[in-house]
Amino acid sequence: MIDYIRLKMRNRNGFLIFYIFLIIHLLPLFSVDVILTLDGPSHLYNAKLFNELLSGNEFISQLYQINTELVPNYLGHLILSFLLWLTTPILALKVIHLVYVVGLAFSFRMLVLELSPNNGKMSVLIFSLIYSTPFISGFYNFSLALILLLFTLYFWFKNKDQKVFTFYIKLSVLLLLTYLAHSFTFGVLCLSLAVVVVTESGIRNYKIWLAEGIKIFGTAIIPIILAVSFVISRASTYSYLTSEKLWSQ
Repeated sequence: MIDYIRLKMRNRNGFLIFYIFLIIHLLPLFSVDVILTLDGPSHLYNAKLFNELLSGNEFISQLYQINTELVPNYLGHLILSFLLWLTTPILALKVIHLVYVVGLAFSFRMLVLELSPNNGKMSVLIFSLIYSTPFISGFYNFSLALILLLFTLYFWFKNKDQKVFTFYIKLSVLLLLTYLAHSFTFGVLCLSLAVVVVTESGIRNYKIWLAEGIKIFGTAIIPIILAVSFVISRASTYSYLTSEKLWSQ
């Protein structure tokens, strides 16, 4: 990442305008103590409970227990849990907000420059989406998953001509992290990679894209198994009001 930043700082292809927009979008994070979000406090509360359970708090242990299943939406809680060991809750939220803003901006710019090196100025388009409804709603895991989605696509295009064994190992780690952040985004990422493979190989060269698809499926086998297990192990017990009852209220 450091080498990338140094390299792109020498490349003036949209460099100045990108960093101006980045600084502007960082100002809200430092102009107030913390940006209040809808679910942010709940994430922080859960992370604190997680740390209390790890530290052996007997009272908390009577009420809660750690879910050892690798389920979606775990990644954001783990990051907040780690930050709470190091700093205060307010600063922990500020750090994860900073990671989101900077991470989303840079991952998108990296992808843009990889796909179209001469159109770096287009990377400023991401700033219209940074303070979006999901982020303000406190959907931290979904927000982190967006960063992983963009970075994984960048990683694919960056190394598509050097698909050695280590490439698929790194890809499997990125896919697993994306799943642990958000299952829907993981599905979008898998679909995106499938579309990229078919497009690069040609729709008629089904043997080529089928072989590549099998490799991608192999790298994603762990999160796929976890996703299937997550879905089938939870029976739906929800009951909904009929439309007649809803309209009659």
